[in-house]
Amino acid sequence: MPSRPKPRIHRTVIIVLLILAAHNLSAQNHYIGVSAAGYYTFKTAHAAPAVTYTYKRHNLYAGPDFVSLLGPIADEAVIYRNSASGIQFGYGYDLYRSERLAVFFRMHFSVYNYRTIATYHSGPQEQSNTITESSGMFGVSYSFGKHFKAFAGAGGNSFSGFFLIFENYRAIGFAGLSYSLPLSKNRK
Repeated sequence: MPSRPKPRIHRTVIIVLLILAAHNLSAQNHYIGVSAAGYYTFKTAHAAPAVTYTYKRHNLYAGPDFVSLLGPIADEAVIYRNSASGIQFGYGYDLYRSERLAVFFRMHFSVYNYRTIATYHSGPQEQSNTITESSGMFGVSYSFGKHFKAFAGAGGNSFSGFFLIFENYRAIGFAGLSYSLPLSKNRK
């Protein structure tokens, strides 16, 4: 059975940008930017650049996800390729915010394909598998000037295969940097 071509990650970024362009951008407190973050669980390490959109206390982001598999995800007897790629997206909300410091909650999702080599009687066979990671995390961000921000935090992660199902709980930590610009000229 022929496999369908996989959608490219840049399509996701284009869709996010089109949604942002359709939104009324004349109001204050709209920001668009880029971020680079690293996420770490005991089984995976993620390098995740993203396009970000912030309105007041709400933050949306999406981008590619480059994953290093640090150990077997499910079956110890299967050989895993040590890298994978996919998409990541999420939503954050600032629970507390001052001029430089913010405390936030973030729901983060990562969907990626990884390859395994299983040995059968007919010989080794390579298979593609899809993982969906759901994460709920609390974090702190600190602003450096008007445009740069550093952030870090921790929370819980699940490889359950469905969004917002937190089974097989694992701890997750993250850290990153972001750069954003206001979309409104009325903003200070």
